[in-house]
Amino acid sequence: MKFWKFIQKKLARYQIKSSKIPKEKSINEIPKSLFMLSPDLVGIADYNGYFKQVNPAFESILGYTAGQLLAQPWIEFVHPDDQNVTLLIFEQLLNQESIINFENRYRCQDNSYKYLSWTAKADLENNLVYAVARDITTQKQTETQLRWRVRQQAAVAQLGQLALEKTIDVDKTNFLEQLFQQSVTMIAEILDVEYSKILQLLPDNHHFLIIAALGWEAGLIETTTVEMGQNTHVGYTLLKNEPVILENLQAETRFQGSYLLHENEIISGISVVICSREKPFGVLAVHSKKQRQFSTDDINFLQAIANILAMAVERHQSEEHLHLLERAINSANNGIIITDPNQPDNPIIYFNTAVERSTGYSASEIIGRNCRFLQEKDRNQPEINIIRAAIKAKKECNVVLRNYRKDGSLFWNELFISPVFNNQGKLTNFIGIQKDISDRKHSEANLNKSEERLKKIVSAISDALMVVNSNGVIQFVNPAAEILCDRSESVLIGYQIGNFLLEEDKTELTILQPTGKQVFVEMRSFEIDWEGEKATLVSLRDITERKQAEEQLRHSAFYDALTNLPNRALFMDQLEQAIDQTQTSNQTSFAVIFLDLDSFKFVNESLGHIIGDQLLIAIAARLETCLRSGDILARLGGDEFTFLLKDIEQVSQAITVVQNIQQKLTFPFDLSSHQLFSNASLGIALISPDYTYPEEVLRDADIAMYSAKQQGKNCYAIFNSQMRQKSQNRLQLETDLRYAWEQQDFLVYYQPVVCLQTHQIVGFEALIRWQHPTKGWISPYQFIPVTEETGLIIPLGYWVLKTACNQLKAWTQISPKMQHLMMSVNLSSRQIQDYNFVEKINQVLTETQINPQNLKLEITETILMEKPEDVKEKLIQIRAQNIQLSLDDFGTGYSSLSYLHNFPINTLKIDRSFITRMNFNPENAAVVQAIITLAHTLGMDVIAEGIEKAEHLERLQALECEYGQGYLFSKPVSAIKAEQLLGSQQFWME
Repeated sequence: MKFWKFIQKKLARYQIKSSKIPKEKSINEIPKSLFMLSPDLVGIADYNGYFKQVNPAFESILGYTAGQLLAQPWIEFVHPDDQNVTLLIFEQLLNQESIINFENRYRCQDNSYKYLSWTAKADLENNLVYAVARDITTQKQTETQLRWRVRQQAAVAQLGQLALEKTIDVDKTNFLEQLFQQSVTMIAEILDVEYSKILQLLPDNHHFLIIAALGWEAGLIETTTVEMGQNTHVGYTLLKNEPVILENLQAETRFQGSYLLHENEIISGISVVICSREKPFGVLAVHSKKQRQFSTDDINFLQAIANILAMAVERHQSEEHLHLLERAINSANNGIIITDPNQPDNPIIYFNTAVERSTGYSASEIIGRNCRFLQEKDRNQPEINIIRAAIKAKKECNVVLRNYRKDGSLFWNELFISPVFNNQGKLTNFIGIQKDISDRKHSEANLNKSEERLKKIVSAISDALMVVNSNGVIQFVNPAAEILCDRSESVLIGYQIGNFLLEEDKTELTILQPTGKQVFVEMRSFEIDWEGEKATLVSLRDITERKQAEEQLRHSAFYDALTNLPNRALFMDQLEQAIDQTQTSNQTSFAVIFLDLDSFKFVNESLGHIIGDQLLIAIAARLETCLRSGDILARLGGDEFTFLLKDIEQVSQAITVVQNIQQKLTFPFDLSSHQLFSNASLGIALISPDYTYPEEVLRDADIAMYSAKQQGKNCYAIFNSQMRQKSQNRLQLETDLRYAWEQQDFLVYYQPVVCLQTHQIVGFEALIRWQHPTKGWISPYQFIPVTEETGLIIPLGYWVLKTACNQLKAWTQISPKMQHLMMSVNLSSRQIQDYNFVEKINQVLTETQINPQNLKLEITETILMEKPEDVKEKLIQIRAQNIQLSLDDFGTGYSSLSYLHNFPINTLKIDRSFITRMNFNPENAAVVQAIITLAHTLGMDVIAEGIEKAEHLERLQALECEYGQGYLFSKPVSAIKAEQLLGSQQFWME
């Protein structure tokens, strides 16, 4: 009633004036028959806003009784959005006696609204308003639907024009990207949906990539993939190769839908295929969170957009495709005109052939002129003012005009005009879509011309097209059919080819060309009318390259690219079949051999990967000679090969094959002027009914092969349960080690280094210790090799180094006597191979602030043998920092004098095995004496390890050995106990 209060004030003066006017005439004086029988709504209202009387049409059209209509102010029935305008018109009625026409929406009994067109006049003498209304709801709906359809056509034309002319203001590299994004934006706006996207089918034919989207979560474009399977909406669309409407995802039974649809609570949608000549480009899809019905026009619109995008893709790849797209637009029945509003008089700069056909004007007579010339002198049409206003406001408009052809004949033209803006929001063009809506039919001449144009389009299509009559005789072929069949049109026309009408959508067949070449084609057929008779249109697409690619893909999926042997996938499939057969027969009849080449990496490192690949090919060929009938050889990857042996009842049969393999590998390989030898470690696992999965058999054969490598390589081992337990223990140890590192469960212990002449502690060797929470102390000999293999030794080694240096810094600050205390820390080969090894050592020195001369790094002879030049360069950089270097376990390795001479070593440490046996074996005592003499000759000092008895001490003192370690002095102890030893200096006399 708030609107009614507004008008009540306006009515006050009219009520005063009405008191001076004679009483109103009786309503009964109005012709009752005309009032009651009128199909239009006729009503009489007073100045207070109430109907005094309504005719039956009011009740039948709106659904109310007359009493209901008279009981409330008539403004209460008007749509809220139309009430203000309606009240203003009512005020005008009270000011004048002229007739006023207007429209508004009236609420019906069922709460729906109808559009009413009113004609009203005020009777000032009787204080009454007479009104007649006509129901124009159907007309409004038709107009809305028509505008909607024309808008869709305009959008198709606009997008098609963008694709054809590349009017998007971008360079060629990202034209398609912006075209796709503009398409999804336009589609979402036209169809009034929240989501739209374009998905490109990836080369693997198993996934889509989202390349343009609107409404979805940011970051999806070019990053998110969707599976191509039929369980997704888009995958199902591509498999069906036809538009798919999703009415309600929750009730859908054809497919489940991708996670994107479910995450965004999608209910409804449409998807269509974006076709291409070779294969589908992808899928165009729109979705909505609310359930809605999509019409045939919506599907046709979306399919038209998809067709334009497909043609844009092909045009971007080839100029020939661009010409096809232009011909497709020119073949449209509607006229398309583009004008340039930035030029004087907004001239026509483009039109399609439909404009020429409908107007009769030539290109030279159209280009550069304003569209008004089509109205000739008939320019007083109100619609022309609407067009002018829309152009001035840079808005869309839809009108119907009277236009005139060049010959002067009249035709009615429905025109839809739409502005085009560039990325900067500047108006660049107007697009006009003209549709001849007159009832005139085209003349026979125009029909023939249309057919001729159609033939030209068919001739330009890349697919081969044939028309076959009901007798199976070819009536028509396009140039692509001549190329595909390698026969001329004169040969093909009239050729008896048979009936090609298919029941299914498409099929594949082979065409044999005269040269004998086979061409694989995909065929579709459609029943058509040809020259007044039923015929079949046959479409043939060359899929030879696709077939060859599919075959290559199948081969690549199951065979190794380098050796052409079966790969892991094929081997595992065969192995699974062997397991099933074994379980069925309940007896062993198969065996697996796992082969790994020994030291193959040195071939790649020394001779390069090309020679390495040649060696693998040669080895594969030689291994194939070891196969028996029915056996399978596969390459798993790298230098790993596997055999699946059949008819194996005893392990001796598998051993015979292994021995044959070893014997074949003893012969050299001559490759590119290089003669190479190769051997291998092999593991054997017999397939028993206990196995369920192929991975279990391969795992056990791998465990056996690893056991063979530990035995010394170039040998074989047969799997047993103890090997598996050992492997599991090794895996558990690795897991525990990583957990211990994360929890910082490691400790550093210190073993004193004693001057054998003064019996004083001169330093300590830092040693890592690990106390497992459930297994207690774990020996370093057990866990250190595992840290080497896993690479954990690198961070663990630097942690020990930093911890030991911090401890040394703390001890040297206790007393000036400690300033020359040495700290020895062991290095692993993995640490030295680390590319920033020297930088990390310097970083520790910087952080701990110790004197570099007090640090001694211990290495083994084995480290010197691995890439000696690289190791030497790094050790020289270490010595340049005044850090001491010690060669640990000397005498157990190569003990080469040349290595000692070439490397900057300060100290030799004699291995404890020589020290503990000095009293029992004179030769060991002589070796110890020789090592001490050699060290002194090279300017090195000596540390003896493993001093456990006083006799050891006495003998070493006699040999002038400078330093020693061993349980005679102390075992490795914690930092606290080590500090106590420094204070007592009497620990070895106990």
